[in-house]
Amino acid sequence: MSNTTPHDATAAGGTMAPGTPGPVWILYGTHTGTSRMLADETSRYLQQAGTPTIVTDMESFDPGDLPRLRRLVVIVSTDGDGEPPLMAEGLLEYLRGSGAPRLPELRYGVVALGDTRYYRFCQAGRDFDTVLQHLGAARVMERADLDADYEDEFQKWLLSVPEALQ
Repeated sequence: MSNTTPHDATAAGGTMAPGTPGPVWILYGTHTGTSRMLADETSRYLQQAGTPTIVTDMESFDPGDLPRLRRLVVIVSTDGDGEPPLMAEGLLEYLRGSGAPRLPELRYGVVALGDTRYYRFCQAGRDFDTVLQHLGAARVMERADLDADYEDEFQKWLLSVPEALQ
């Protein structure tokens, strides 16, 4: 089973009209599966709005593809004392490294999952947000810092995605 799921023929490598921003890439990092579930829900919602998507886990994603992305959603949980899940560690390390590319054409949003009982609540999502901004990417919607009871807040965030990533 592939961890990369194109949700439209154009996202799978088909041609898009000139001047279109391409698919929205949805990268998720998860330990329990919640981030993947929210990534799939985000993809379905964008598809219903007519926007092609590509959903993939952070471990399978090739960071060399970053400079060609124009629209990105990061959905990541926080483990332990603020660490990203194992599948997200490599991508975060790459983005923090000296070889990471500048990303001035990238527009993005972040969903950070955590638990307010922990001191570093949603730290992994905050870290991705910070490093993407440092690389010149533009956050086009407020980061969603979601606690264990996230459903209502996630739905509010989800409603803003199509317009923000237009």
